[in-house]
Amino acid sequence: MEKAKYISLIIIATLLWGVTFPIMKIAVVSISPVLLTLIRFAIASAILFAIFFKRIVSSSIGSVLSGLFIGVFLYFGYYFQIVGIVFTSAMHSTLITGLYIIISPILAFFMLKEPLDKKVIISLILALIGLFLITGILITVVNIGDILTFFSAISYSFQVVLVDKYSKKYDPLVLTFYQILMVVPLGLIFLPFSGYSVSWNNDVIFSIIYLSIFATAIALLLQNFGQKGLDSATASMVFALEPVFGVLFSILLLHETMGILQILGGILMISAMIIVSSRRNH
Repeated sequence: MEKAKYISLIIIATLLWGVTFPIMKIAVVSISPVLLTLIRFAIASAILFAIFFKRIVSSSIGSVLSGLFIGVFLYFGYYFQIVGIVFTSAMHSTLITGLYIIISPILAFFMLKEPLDKKVIISLILALIGLFLITGILITVVNIGDILTFFSAISYSFQVVLVDKYSKKYDPLVLTFYQILMVVPLGLIFLPFSGYSVSWNNDVIFSIIYLSIFATAIALLLQNFGQKGLDSATASMVFALEPVFGVLFSILLLHETMGILQILGGILMISAMIIVSSRRNH
């Protein structure tokens, strides 16, 4: 029952993240990707600081440094993702980002010495096949947007494993805040090289509100608290729902199409999540 509670937190986070793909695709038409990311995380960090001021200012130096370190990988995950989505579809962005589901347990094996048992290996194979079926990556020409999004998946994988490592040692809320905060100075550094054009309209305003509050502040809190009670392999397979949600909302909001192979791929990914979630934590 305790494990189910942690899994449910991550499922909610993946739902919130799944909606971001079509929202970002709509938003980058009117605002430069790097500027959107900067505003998003500046607002999210301000919200968390205002609500949890006492816990944040009383945090240990270890938790601060750990959060800032994880934040570097978080920034590049979002940077490559949102720049990549300019050149590819929301559906492709959703599902190529989902490759972190495959990469995270492998990194955890090397970084945290978490074993890759049979259930993990079977789940990884099913998830990999599912992602290939959904993206059609084996039969289509990969563009620059897909390549950038793949780098995003690698960055997210490091973030997931590092959250797993440090959330069991430090306050997840403090870790979340400093991860989000670290994105702001990094965004300021890269902003002059990436452009900062914006045309304010309802799409941009709604995107900023949703991305900063729900998809960043709330979702990352859910991730950090959820991973506190799970190992990386289990958590990464629960994250398999993110591309499924992303595809669903891309269809609903952007009217992108989904074929029989993509449906089959989604089923395989959910099956992988169920298999790995049934294993005992290491």
